[in-house]
Amino acid sequence: MSKNIAGQIKKLILDGVPFEMSGDAEGSFTLGGVYISETEMTNTGQVYMTANSTGKITGLPIKVFSKNGSLEALQSVGEQCARGTSVSCLVQIADGSTYSALGGAMVVIDGNADGFYNLKTAEATIGIHAVNGKFQKVA
Repeated sequence: MSKNIAGQIKKLILDGVPFEMSGDAEGSFTLGGVYISETEMTNTGQVYMTANSTGKITGLPIKVFSKNGSLEALQSVGEQCARGTSVSCLVQIADGSTYSALGGAMVVIDGNADGFYNLKTAEATIGIHAVNGKFQKVA
């Protein structure tokens, strides 16, 4: 069953590179899977309609800096994903649970047309999509 995980993301590692989280990181995290989307009563009883949900993290602001190499690392991740190559992804939430994107992840960098890196806040906002559709708990 698909469910959202409560708690702020404490740690994010993309393609082996740790990224610092923004202080107000409020992205949405969905594990992915099948869930009941609708119920309907018929003459023979109740029928349940199901839908698939893809494992993803959306609207996630991260800190990126040229000094520590995270700006260039994010650029590299974005280019790899644009070429169709997934990257590894580990996410740790507030309670210490760690999840991995099954099959790797495709990373979408928001705001590319206007410049994905905000110079004033040193932030970029990303979306992470599990290639095989799910995030799996690893610790």
